[in-house]
Amino acid sequence: MTGLGASHYVGTILGIPVRIMYALYIIVGVMAFQYLAAGSLIGTIAILCVPVFVYLHEMGHSLAARNAGQHVHGILLHPFGGFAETSGGSHPGDEIVIALAGPMVSLILAMLGFVLSNLLGGPFGGSLGLFFQIVFSWNLMLAIFNLLPIFPMDGGRVAMAAVTLYKDEATAIRWMKIISPIGFALLVLYGLVRLRSGDFGGVSMVVIAVILYLNGSQELAMRSGYSGYSGYTGADRGYADSQNYSTRGGTGRLYANYEARQEKKKQQPGPIKRFLNGFSARAAAKKKEKDDALKAEVDRILDKVKQDGLNSLTPEERDTLNRASQQLRDQ
Repeated sequence: MTGLGASHYVGTILGIPVRIMYALYIIVGVMAFQYLAAGSLIGTIAILCVPVFVYLHEMGHSLAARNAGQHVHGILLHPFGGFAETSGGSHPGDEIVIALAGPMVSLILAMLGFVLSNLLGGPFGGSLGLFFQIVFSWNLMLAIFNLLPIFPMDGGRVAMAAVTLYKDEATAIRWMKIISPIGFALLVLYGLVRLRSGDFGGVSMVVIAVILYLNGSQELAMRSGYSGYSGYTGADRGYADSQNYSTRGGTGRLYANYEARQEKKKQQPGPIKRFLNGFSARAAAKKKEKDDALKAEVDRILDKVKQDGLNSLTPEERDTLNRASQQLRDQ
């Protein structure tokens, strides 16, 4: 890719390639220079850290997607945020977990910044305390912004997957096509109010809202075309293998018609059920290991009784026989 959309590979972290658009260097460089010219070294460092916060947010999505069985092709950081490109089918329950993973990472970073800023003398107590206050503010803003229930934000994806679980994807898409334009219109209005009051940060809000609205509208249109859910009921729900994309601050999905996976979906538990099943399996394995060890010890003790008589048993060996006898009675 050439022009403003050009990017370059910077490395692979945890098996996930990372690329950065050249335009991001320009934007961050200009903003950092403005803070530096104003004599704010902390502000300069904080601006340089913003792409790192966005990367960690996207890494949360990526690791959750990989845990759900999807393939993560890479993370791209761009002037308006970042996105993780994945492929592979996704159950709506997995989609909710994946969408929430990014904001959860941002909230953890915000909590860490809040605690450290106060430990170092309060929100504005010293340069280091101020830096962590900025860490808190940026990550809290990133989490809240992405949890807005409008598509393609993470909150919109959670809402859409939830409606798909309890209704069907056609209804979810229809609701998002109504709610999202209203939400983005309010964001544009908010940006214009900020701009009118002399805050030029309102320009960024307007541009980001317009770009996200266009991207979200395009994805919703493609999902409608791929799925063809018109007339489907809740009994036709399911997610199929498809190419997945992501948007700013959230891992996006593009679903194909998944009717053929209905039976398979019924057999596949959601993430919470899988966790509980895994916990139960580990508990059962530990119990079997203890039972096998007890059985082996009882066999050894019985051999000893056969050879040397009951009087040869130690108190510990007698306790072992009593425990084994009690277990048999309990069964």
